[in-house]
Amino acid sequence: MIHYNKLFNRKNTILMIFLFFIFGCSNNIEIYENGKTVESINWDKTYLISLEIPRNSVCWIETETEELDYFSGAILNDGNTTHITKGEFISSLDYLNFDITLKKDFALNTPYNASITININCNNDELKFKKTYDIN
Repeated sequence: MIHYNKLFNRKNTILMIFLFFIFGCSNNIEIYENGKTVESINWDKTYLISLEIPRNSVCWIETETEELDYFSGAILNDGNTTHITKGEFISSLDYLNFDITLKKDFALNTPYNASITININCNNDELKFKKTYDIN
């Protein structure tokens, strides 16, 4: 019985190290303005969102806002511009790239403490990414 406990603990340790490596070293969502990484975004400006993912991934993208009375969504753009809060993109490259523009005209109020959260789920929960940005 002691032999099996040691074997189980060793396998558990190896599995935990592997999972920590996978999640600790995975890339996160990056937002760029004019080629520079930003940590907050402004109204009515177009930003490039980039994320490293496996080739030919299918990703579901959602945007959620906080502290806004009404927000009809972000504009996600991948060749064709569509006004949506959710969208599906298929990436044929090793990066998922799309543009986002927050339209000030679509909000009833524009408080200083508003934020937007971008959720990206690729390949049916195989890869999940989430990041929140302040809106200035």
